[in-house]
Amino acid sequence: MLIPSKNKHEKIVLGLLSYVSSDLTIDEIKEIIEDYRRKEDAEIYLYYDEETENFIGLLAVTHHYSDDGHETTAKNITIDKIALIPSFRSEGFGFRMYQELKAHYPGIPILGTLKTVDIINHWMRQEE
Repeated sequence: MLIPSKNKHEKIVLGLLSYVSSDLTIDEIKEIIEDYRRKEDAEIYLYYDEETENFIGLLAVTHHYSDDGHETTAKNITIDKIALIPSFRSEGFGFRMYQELKAHYPGIPILGTLKTVDIINHWMRQEE
């Protein structure tokens, strides 16, 4: 289950983001968290596995909007960062996180960054 984590679960978010890159220091990870919390168009989602009763994954996303002068609508969502506890990788949890994000934002395209696009494309092919 995806749970928004705008200002909650900082230690869990910190731990999961440490799996994104081994090159990041704790201070750099804290800065990433602060960036997401400051931006209104950004969100960190934690994935809670009900079977193990643990947070095991994370999606950091940015919402992109279009404004036609009358209303603001979501144009697309970019998955900026993907993290899963190593022991849960290759078990389909990443794909489940993606599916839940899509269900949360029906009809809105989900894109990736240069670092995440390959895995997102893989997930999109799994849906076909």
